[in-house]
Amino acid sequence: MLKGQIDISARVIWAFEKLGWATKVRWPDPERLNAKMVDPA
Repeated sequence: MLKGQIDISARVIWAFEKLGWATKVRWPDPERLNAKMVDPA
C-alpha cells in the first residue's frame, strides 16, 4: 500500500481488534514495509 491508499481489509481487522473480536493481531514493522516498497520511477 502506498501512502494515501485505503486498505479496507486492514481497517476491518483494526476495528475488530479494538472491539476485542480479534486477538493476537500482528501488524508489519515499518522497516519491513519500507523494504518492500518499489520505486515507481
